[in-house]
Amino acid sequence: MRFRFTLFYLTFVFILSGCMPSPIRPNRPVKSTFIGNCTFDDAWDATLDVLLNLKYQINFVDKEAGVISTKTRTIDLNEALQYSYYDMESVYGLCDVFEQTITIRIKELNGKNVKVTITVEFTGKQLLSDNKIQVYRLLTNGRFERFFVTKLNDILLQQENKSAR
Repeated sequence: MRFRFTLFYLTFVFILSGCMPSPIRPNRPVKSTFIGNCTFDDAWDATLDVLLNLKYQINFVDKEAGVISTKTRTIDLNEALQYSYYDMESVYGLCDVFEQTITIRIKELNGKNVKVTITVEFTGKQLLSDNKIQVYRLLTNGRFERFFVTKLNDILLQQENKSAR
């Protein structure tokens, strides 16, 4: 009897102390970087093509600085669940609106190589009873960035095939 109590007590202490394993979560946004064997102009054009093909509206463009950002886009719950997460899974049920914004930075490494960095921000918004809005910053799980890089690579390969003909 005393052994069971001690075992129960130790289990309880471990749970409260946080010694139980927990899922690993990134503490900052995931950045996905694509290093391509192409010119800055080719990467720039391909990035704009991907954004427009995915029906994103462009908010800010500075080709000299190599920065493109999209307007904030409302997404549905399924897309939010597919591409992001929050430390508390229940926050998705609280949110009335989910939004996504993408910022892309393109940097020429040398005449034939570029580095494209995709940063995605997800938020969930909850309308509170006093007409205030609670905003939850959702962390990206990296899936959207990988999807975007795949689309970007496809367009660059198409451009390369056309120029080889």
